[in-house]
Amino acid sequence: MRREITLEEAAAIIGINPHDLERGFEQSRRDNNFIEKNYAKLLTRYPDRFVAVFQGRVVGSSKNIRRLRKSLLRKGIDPGWCAVGFLPTTPRTWILAQAA
Repeated sequence: MRREITLEEAAAIIGINPHDLERGFEQSRRDNNFIEKNYAKLLTRYPDRFVAVFQGRVVGSSKNIRRLRKSLLRKGIDPGWCAVGFLPTTPRTWILAQAA
């Protein structure tokens, strides 16, 4: 059975200050909004690539998400705190099945 945990419990699990965790969540929301608001410009500059955004700026890109992760780690950036998006140049088709 799953239960929700508090911010304090989550911070203790990963070993950081609850205030820092809360700031990290807020920064992540801002970085995801950055990708959404700048999608067209990012798509022109990084077509068919994954982009990582941290603190309002692009900190890495790659066609391969594993390479992007390694690149971020080499720069000393924790990929877990980055907003990551894929910027496809061709539309993706989704086929959704109706649940019975």
